[in-house]
Amino acid sequence: MSEWTDRFTGIIYRWDSAWDQAVRGQLAAELGTEIAQAHDVRAKADAAACFWQRYYERVFPLRFGREEQTREEQLIIGGAPLFEQSEPGVIVLRHNPLRSHFLDEMRHPPLLPSQTDPAVLISDHHLAVAALLNVALRAQGASDELVHEARLGALVHELLNIPDVKAQLTEPAHNLARYLLEGGSCPDLFQPYQTLIDAIHSGDAASLGEEPLIYIVGLAAQRIKQYVFESPGLPEIRGASELLDDLMEKLADQIAQKLGPEVILQAAASTLIFLAPHSTEQGMHWQGRLKADHSTEQGMHWQERLKAEAYRKTHIAFFAAAVQPTPLAQLLNDYSGAMSTFLQAIERDRYHAEQPAFETLPFELRCAFCKTRPAEHYVYAPDGEMEPACPACNEKRQTGRAERVKKAHQIKQWLGNKLNLSVAPSLNALVPATREHKLIAFIYGDGSNFGQIVRKLRSLAHGLQWTHRARLLVQAATALALGKGISESEANFQHLPFEVLVMGGDDFALFAWGGIALRFCQHFLELTDLEFQKGNGEAFIPKDTPICFGVGCLISDEKAPVHRTVHFTESELMKSAKKLVKPRGRGVVDFLVAPTAEQIPADMEVYRKTHYRRHTVSHEAIPALTVSLSLRPLTATELDALLQCAQQIVRQNYLGNLQRLTEPFVNQPLLAAMLHYFYQQTRVDRRDEHDQRTTLFTVLNQLQRALFESGATPNSAQPLLPVSELARALTGETANQKHWFAPLWDLLEIAKTLR
Repeated sequence: MSEWTDRFTGIIYRWDSAWDQAVRGQLAAELGTEIAQAHDVRAKADAAACFWQRYYERVFPLRFGREEQTREEQLIIGGAPLFEQSEPGVIVLRHNPLRSHFLDEMRHPPLLPSQTDPAVLISDHHLAVAALLNVALRAQGASDELVHEARLGALVHELLNIPDVKAQLTEPAHNLARYLLEGGSCPDLFQPYQTLIDAIHSGDAASLGEEPLIYIVGLAAQRIKQYVFESPGLPEIRGASELLDDLMEKLADQIAQKLGPEVILQAAASTLIFLAPHSTEQGMHWQGRLKADHSTEQGMHWQERLKAEAYRKTHIAFFAAAVQPTPLAQLLNDYSGAMSTFLQAIERDRYHAEQPAFETLPFELRCAFCKTRPAEHYVYAPDGEMEPACPACNEKRQTGRAERVKKAHQIKQWLGNKLNLSVAPSLNALVPATREHKLIAFIYGDGSNFGQIVRKLRSLAHGLQWTHRARLLVQAATALALGKGISESEANFQHLPFEVLVMGGDDFALFAWGGIALRFCQHFLELTDLEFQKGNGEAFIPKDTPICFGVGCLISDEKAPVHRTVHFTESELMKSAKKLVKPRGRGVVDFLVAPTAEQIPADMEVYRKTHYRRHTVSHEAIPALTVSLSLRPLTATELDALLQCAQQIVRQNYLGNLQRLTEPFVNQPLLAAMLHYFYQQTRVDRRDEHDQRTTLFTVLNQLQRALFESGATPNSAQPLLPVSELARALTGETANQKHWFAPLWDLLEIAKTLR
């Protein structure tokens, strides 16, 4: 049996020789086909690099896949676990069909570790070695032909002995691949660079000095919310988000065409990071306008080129860029330190960067959308009238037209093209036409302890794996959670009830109809918690440090100002969720239901104290108590229990009963509210079992059992309602402490979003 330890979770994967041969043979056959279609050595190397980059889409997410079920004649699409642990922290890979693309139903990932470095995947090793050889050889003055031969050999060497790959190689690439795989004598063509090649392949920089230097180059959008949410219309919001994605994709394509796809370390979440040669003989040409500069300050000119291209595309967005000369030895010996130095350079540029300045004279016509810059175009508004627009807003609107939206089409494709719905033309259109209450949710999630992982990365290979894994996990969990929320809903949709703005890197942001928002949050957390469930193997961070997401969700009406909802969700709800990740031990969501924009609190901390906390006065043998009316933030299992209970209440039309049972806890002294609860419960116990309130209390009892199973309550015998003492951290606390809870308020707010 062979095994591989996932260094991010400590889970150990085991398989037999037949699995290894099947995976290796399938990958080699596909790689050989890709290379055979290329016409020269450079094209072959590019094809191999792209193959390994796409390989990540077949491997991640590791722990779950896309499952389709038929429930009561309704197709349910969502995520489901791929494996059962044969023993704690150990997964045995069976002979199941292998994935051929991203979210390929419930097929298994073609997991294959590197032979040279078993701690990483074969794609990590091939891409890392090829990227470093690429830029280091260029920095040493090697010819383009030699660089491409080295790239090709590095990208295939661990599959060299399989005929499908071997037959497609040029002789120099084959000789180098043989040397990297088996050792022996370095091929004559590469002997001048043997020390460099050996150091890069082994990861041991002891034989290297301060040379060669290579550039770590990056461009990162700053103050993204200011740019994306500058105007409230959905076409402009959608267009701004798409423009940032298009920009990074375009720049990445241009860099890949010039240097090779493997040098790109990250091209997601409005951030581009790549390696480039430290040489006065290498330049970049973008659309014929940006010509090579052969000065000794070439790196700084690349920094200005990136910004110039970014401003040409967006007109007004704020960017920071940096070019950090780094010794190759440092990248090999201290990868995390090298990347930390680069990120500090990005931060320095952020504080010194200048944004484009616009002047609008008093007599000039202003843009109807941003209302600040001078208008230069007329565009059609949603009502059919012509409106003046500035170049930036015009670009956003043109990009944000419904038929050009990429993220929605991507999600539909990942879900098997089972959602035959068009993209919503406005935020109002996210809500089904038959729904009386027009509730729109803004959901913002961010990874917790992701930064700690980045600081612990040991090599470029691990860095590549983490970057791709984080991006693909967010994309998969977002798509499957949306699919689950939509397919489980009983509403009739005219348009897709969501608008994804950010989906990649370590965060996501989207608008959604309020009726599916909390189910989305529950399933998203469920899937991401599963992916990062800890094992007992060696890992980068301690077992008791959770890798998960903190999610904020604000549900309000369609008239709520976009700026207000976005700022409140990020600064209040998401941050409070992330602070309680550690005591909960998993991902959590904090949400607020504000039926009107006026009900969004100005100060959430004051709101919690006045709305969630109820106090009793000590009386004889009864001590004074402080009771929280909310269990928030909630884990996925807790939210699932509340959602199931709320759904039953709405289906059976008991929402009014629940509201009358909850109101005394909000408006009356706590002891009076408890007395009211017991009085109503006693009355219904004496009535016919088919009485409405009898059924309501039956549902509430089911909630108690579900919360016990989720771990929210310590035992099933202890009554949860009307009040219960639980060891649970409140907002602002860093560890679990005993408090009293009466969670009827949570249940009522969730039920209101489902009606």
